[in-house]
Amino acid sequence: MLYEVALATYEALRCEILMYLIVFQVFNG
Repeated sequence: MLYEVALATYEALRCEILMYLIVFQVFNG
């Protein structure tokens, strides 16, 4: 159960990080 929670948290954080990276690239580009 704890593993599932950690995996869900990781997925959510990864999506947010990817979004921030894309925004950063656009503003830097």
